[in-house]
Amino acid sequence: MLCSDTNRFALPGAPSTCALDTSITPIPSFALLAFLAIYVPTRFVLARRSRSSSSGVASTSKPSYDGYNYSSPSDSEPRSWSNGLPKWLHWLYIVLVLCLLGLRILEVVRLVLADMGVGLLPVGIIANVLNIMMLIFECSSCGMGRMRSLTISASFVVYWAASTILESVKVARLASYNSVHPAKGTAYPSSDWLLDNGCMLGLLVIFIFIEGTYLVLRWRSSYLPSPTPTPIPVKETTISKPRPIPEYEYDPVVYYNQPTNGAVA
Repeated sequence: MLCSDTNRFALPGAPSTCALDTSITPIPSFALLAFLAIYVPTRFVLARRSRSSSSGVASTSKPSYDGYNYSSPSDSEPRSWSNGLPKWLHWLYIVLVLCLLGLRILEVVRLVLADMGVGLLPVGIIANVLNIMMLIFECSSCGMGRMRSLTISASFVVYWAASTILESVKVARLASYNSVHPAKGTAYPSSDWLLDNGCMLGLLVIFIFIEGTYLVLRWRSSYLPSPTPTPIPVKETTISKPRPIPEYEYDPVVYYNQPTNGAVA
């Protein structure tokens, strides 16, 4: 049910709370859904084509040896952030996104109970469900999961940043709404509405830092050269031929004919 000024208090100034919920705050969610609807299938198709084209080619990798370091490149230390966020931080991230999803569902339910209209707020719920799915389920061909691709991570950063900007505008307007129309004793008091959106704004700011940190470190591990240890030079040792023993040093005839101690010649 869309909202209108008939079922909400007409707040002086612009934008109104109805305009925020209908045409302003859902913009990042629409943009994210449109991007994922194009990017994920395209990446999946390209990954399948690359696998099918390389299935008939048997590739064998041999370790490369140089004059100093006799080790395979696979023995080198893996890059720490190329495997995504640490597990504890990744799951904390998912739990916080679940909290954001719960707050958005709570806002929609209470707006319905107060007969104030929900606008297009359910689109944000759908976008958050997709966020959670793309963080939980591992799919390298689609760029999802803890080791998500740089493109997916960049889209998340843009989504969280745009949502933070628009949510801050909504929180500012709800603060004015609460001072003018507290709506105490109703199904959804203005103070509760302001508190719910204030918590959403705080979570969005946290998401920018988490996803932004992951994006920067993942980009560094993907494109910047990693420091390699200095190889220890190994000297080439040559095995010399055994030195021939001169005849005067070892003569079996002389050796066996020598008298022993205490023997009579």
